[in-house]
Amino acid sequence: MTRGRLLLGLVVASLAGTVVVIAVRRLRRRLLPRLGGPEALLADIVLVVSLVTVVAEVLGAVGWFAPWPLAVSLLAVAAPVWQLGRAGSGVDDPADEAARSAPGERTDRSFEPGWSRWVVAVGAAAVGVGWLRTLPPAYRHGIIEWDSVWYHLPAAADFVQSGSFGQTRIYGADIAVATYPFGSEVFHAIGMLVTGSDIASPLLNIGWAGVFVIAAHVFGRRHRCPHLATLAALVILATPVSTALEAATGMSEMMGLAMLMAAAALAVPDVGDESARGRAVVVGAAIGLAAAAKLTMLGPAAALFIGVIVIVGLRDRRMLRGAVVPLGAATLATGGFWYLRNTVLFGSPIPEVALGLGPVALGHVQAAGTFGAMAPTLVEGLLNGGLYATFATVLGPLWSWYLVAPLAVLAVVVRSRRSALIVLGVVSTITFVSGTAVPGFLLHGEYVLMSSNSRYLLPGIALALVVGATAAASSRRGAALATTALVVLLASAVFAVQQTPLLDASPEGQIPSGWLLVMLASVVSVTGLWFVRSVRSGSRPIPKVAGGVAGVGVVALLVVQPTFIGQRFRDYSGVGPGIPGDSERVFAWAQTQRGLRIAVQPYAFADYVASDHGLIAHGNQVLLFTYPFYGQDLSNRVEPVARFDGTRVVPPATCEQWWDELRRFRATHVVVWDPGDGSSQSRYRAWTERSPSAKVAVAAAIGRSPAAHLLVYRVDPGDPPRCRS
Repeated sequence: MTRGRLLLGLVVASLAGTVVVIAVRRLRRRLLPRLGGPEALLADIVLVVSLVTVVAEVLGAVGWFAPWPLAVSLLAVAAPVWQLGRAGSGVDDPADEAARSAPGERTDRSFEPGWSRWVVAVGAAAVGVGWLRTLPPAYRHGIIEWDSVWYHLPAAADFVQSGSFGQTRIYGADIAVATYPFGSEVFHAIGMLVTGSDIASPLLNIGWAGVFVIAAHVFGRRHRCPHLATLAALVILATPVSTALEAATGMSEMMGLAMLMAAAALAVPDVGDESARGRAVVVGAAIGLAAAAKLTMLGPAAALFIGVIVIVGLRDRRMLRGAVVPLGAATLATGGFWYLRNTVLFGSPIPEVALGLGPVALGHVQAAGTFGAMAPTLVEGLLNGGLYATFATVLGPLWSWYLVAPLAVLAVVVRSRRSALIVLGVVSTITFVSGTAVPGFLLHGEYVLMSSNSRYLLPGIALALVVGATAAASSRRGAALATTALVVLLASAVFAVQQTPLLDASPEGQIPSGWLLVMLASVVSVTGLWFVRSVRSGSRPIPKVAGGVAGVGVVALLVVQPTFIGQRFRDYSGVGPGIPGDSERVFAWAQTQRGLRIAVQPYAFADYVASDHGLIAHGNQVLLFTYPFYGQDLSNRVEPVARFDGTRVVPPATCEQWWDELRRFRATHVVVWDPGDGSSQSRYRAWTERSPSAKVAVAAAIGRSPAAHLLVYRVDPGDPPRCRS
């Protein structure tokens, strides 16, 4: 990445982005003419994200996902969007609250404490510091979170390299990963197109977290308790599982959570609102984006989709007839691409699951295996305490409060007697239950996979906390109890995060105390300015202040500190915790290479499980987490030496097949792992060395045994190997 390439990308992206935002704002004024303030900002965000998503998916479908086609397409699409919005009219004066108010949920009385805004300010500062402290490690040696370097970031890099979203890619031994929706990865890929590297990726989830908070604020604002709802959102962001796994990583839950909350915030129409169709378009677009962000968000998105239909029908049945079609069309437009792609490639929208009706069976792929043999059953987990220890680690000491919330919210919303909140309370419970259906929860225990999979519960918990706090604010006692409970949850979560090491636990990966003080002072100052100005003038400078702070931060990270950013991966010490030996030598070598075609020995899932996290497990980890091999500028092509037979990933069984795959990929280098124990994994090294062209480019010893090595060979697939000697 050069400074000139970065500057050009930022200039072009700023130009295209400005035009798109202006066009979308005009369209939103036509769709929702009575919307203003934070609600309008949220609708604008949803529409901009939707437009960029659809344009990128269309380009990816035809193999044109590249910088200039994307920029030109966005500019071209902005013109008709502008024209479509010309007939619209809206209220632009943010002070004209009466023009935007309407009978309905917005007029319900709330007993939100006046001091709750100051609690939100302190909470935002604490959560902000917790999230921002993850940035320096990510920029020092790159993102190292497990799933991020397994398939999230490699998928984005593959999109950039190939320009296509329609190819079947193999990530390790599990073909099911290739069938997941990649809505969030599209934005990582766009960041790579703009900057020429993954420099923007650590910032992406922080941006989605901001959208999530804005959406919760809007939800509460429509029910006269914006600060309580915002506080509930901050509680979710403060949990250890959110801070450790979502902040400054390539994970996709944050986008899904933000879009789900945005849809819930805008879902309730005002009585007599003539823009029901426009609202349905925006809400449907947000639901579709949530479903496209991650497969585990499909259940929550479907539950909210049905819930929105019920809410609209209960509010005004005449609205329902005009809202269902635009709601469904917008949902399919933003959320259907990846499921349609799966249908074309694999014969089923969700090929990981065996679907069918009677004698008709849809396409089905076989996952590499499960960790069931390594984890106790549900009953065993309850008896041996593994479940409790897991949730205490990922949710904090008050973990039971989070698990009770999706059920307690039902009693709270029924007591409030608000139909929309009752429906959303039911949706939150269904969403929570859908998160427990993930296999990692059914086969759980103290194994780390259970801890990381606890993030699938966050959408249900988030909806429950926001909806429950909003409903509780309808009475003075309920508002006081809700505020107290949220403050206690927030304090315990912040305390738990301070006691939980980051993914990078090394001393140099932490922020010095001076940085913490500066960030804390900055967050407190900005937040304090917002509230002081709001109290004195009644205005809401959220967009201006937040936009200014975000702009200054981005400029500082991308321009002011080019040397700091340029050191990414230079001291890469492994792609996950627990990889021993000097494997960083191999990764450091890859970071200096450009334009190579690096084949990787197939990841052996069975050997990984059978090894019980021993030496073979560590070697296999390196084979699975291949993202560092893409290089600093992401110009190296990386692919496992295996093929997909239509159902599962098949590794080479003979030396001839091994070299056939290397020829197909036109490999210049191949990475192999030799445990030195005479196991089946050693055969890949032997097959590689059958060719006289194979020369060791770099080698690293891993583990206690000196015979265990990770090696990179220079190869010439055109030079015939002596496989039959």
